[in-house]
Amino acid sequence: DLNRVATNRNAEAYATVTLDNLFEESRKEFLFEGHVFFDMKRLQKSLVRTDYDLDPLMKNIDFPSYRWALPIPENDILNNKNMDQNPGYQSK
Repeated sequence: DLNRVATNRNAEAYATVTLDNLFEESRKEFLFEGHVFFDMKRLQKSLVRTDYDLDPLMKNIDFPSYRWALPIPENDILNNKNMDQNPGYQSK
């Protein structure tokens, strides 16, 4: 199936099926659909940015890191006394 997707685009077939090959084809197939973050999290890949120069703490995010679990919205925490913020994020 992996090679069928690749060759339908006139790309070369893969010699072997690996998670990296599947990840790469998924990135191509679902470009601009917002799946990459969740695929990287699922495959436990670190985020390495080459085109980001704003906040040095956010440029590269290693796996595991608390940043892979998004913060819970403050409103949700205020409305549910049993809910705690995800580790690494401060609640007001």
